[in-house]
Amino acid sequence: MVLFKDISKAASDTISKDFPHDKAWEAEVKSKTGDFQLTTVAQVDGAKAFDANTAIKRATKSTSFEAKVSANGSSSLEFKYTLPEKCKPIAGAVLGAKFDRKKGGKAPSDVLELYKEYQGTLTHTKLSLLPFTSSFTASSLVNYQAFKAGAEVSSRFDFSNLSYSLGASYSPNGNFTAAVKTIPDGKTPFAKIVGSAFVKSDKTEVGAEVNFDVGAAKANISVAGKFDIDKTSTVKAKLTHDAKAAIAVTTVLNPIVTSTLGFQFDAANPSAADSLKYGAKFNISH
Repeated sequence: MVLFKDISKAASDTISKDFPHDKAWEAEVKSKTGDFQLTTVAQVDGAKAFDANTAIKRATKSTSFEAKVSANGSSSLEFKYTLPEKCKPIAGAVLGAKFDRKKGGKAPSDVLELYKEYQGTLTHTKLSLLPFTSSFTASSLVNYQAFKAGAEVSSRFDFSNLSYSLGASYSPNGNFTAAVKTIPDGKTPFAKIVGSAFVKSDKTEVGAEVNFDVGAAKANISVAGKFDIDKTSTVKAKLTHDAKAAIAVTTVLNPIVTSTLGFQFDAANPSAADSLKYGAKFNISH
């Protein structure tokens, strides 16, 4: 089962993940000892701005705690607790609290989220309360054989500014998924309709997505593919409706280090200063 927000995750991941051209370079170092995991990320974005963050996480069978601090002053804390078997009929439900302080702009932005997530035989639900903004988000996804259907509702506690999304997917096996989802804009519930498809074979994955803006009668289209050359090398390619083409190659250099090199070329605006973007990402895990 998956959450409602991940109903089209397979296609979205193929289209958006492992294309490093939006950042000049990024390095992630991850180390794990027992229940503890330490992750440090450093990066330079396309505007040549440097950022770095460090996160420490401790996870056991029933609890999880993560603290993250960024060089720009942003920070976050998250705690999760999974209810034990004796708490029937909601055994396995996850209770969590997350606090985010985001720096940047005129003043820090604080967000507190209190949530409950429960995965049953046929349903996967989540309720999030945001006390600082007096709002909430609730979602539910129902699974029946190869079909999934669900909805997500967001509102203030007094039910003003109510908005909702609907979605459904069909996946007869892990090698094919078709999904459709609506995206609201303010009080317009069907402002955008997103359709996606994902196909997987032995060494190949293909994802396609059409994001249709109902008001503007305009569609944004993205198609991407992934091919495993061998056990250590993977190539990805992406093409969008506005003639932007991207290619990325991921290589396992050794059991500890993995590199991803890639670029994007804007064929519709070849003379633009940012028509060619390129970047590199290195993952170090030990």
